[in-house]
Amino acid sequence: MPSVLRNTEASSYVDDSIYYYLVKSSQEHLIERILRYPSVYNMDRFAGYTDEKLADMMKIGEQYVDMFNKYGAKDWYDWSIKNWGTKWNAYHSSVSMISDTSAVVWFDTAWSGVPTIIQKLSEMFPSLSFEYHFADEDMGYNCGSGYSENGEFYFDMLDANSEEAIQTYANCKGYEFENFYQDINGYWHNREWEDEDDEEDEDID
Repeated sequence: MPSVLRNTEASSYVDDSIYYYLVKSSQEHLIERILRYPSVYNMDRFAGYTDEKLADMMKIGEQYVDMFNKYGAKDWYDWSIKNWGTKWNAYHSSVSMISDTSAVVWFDTAWSGVPTIIQKLSEMFPSLSFEYHFADEDMGYNCGSGYSENGEFYFDMLDANSEEAIQTYANCKGYEFENFYQDINGYWHNREWEDEDDEEDEDID
């Protein structure tokens, strides 16, 4: 991320300022390119604003439009979504060496997986092989799996609530897949959690 974007503000006031600046500077053609929800804006929302506040909005709007023109993103959030596919950097990360030439990297991301980053890594290091698996906290939903070969990355989103999705969820979260089972209504359960609940009930009794 460009250093100038790290301390930018992602807020409705900034977006209002961008819209106001673009209209006032006759650059309306940029509104849909820069703002995520352009249809919610109109000039009526600024009725009653003081001249001082409108001048401040012009200044802020110009600043953020300039950053968009230079970096293709108006703020840190915009850049993160476009380049990482998630709003934050990785966190809770750890590395486990499997052998002298193989390692497993565990990390969390916000909201979604980051297959575009793995694709970029596979392009940068075509001699290396990558496997990538991710699972949302919502068990069995928003799970994906992929691998790279000679710089090409192959990736698939897994069918929601499928056995493959549950297995990926179990592997990513550190659970034993053998402890998961599906009831007659199609819902998945984990015996480990049920055992923990039973132990808590016994403690209460």
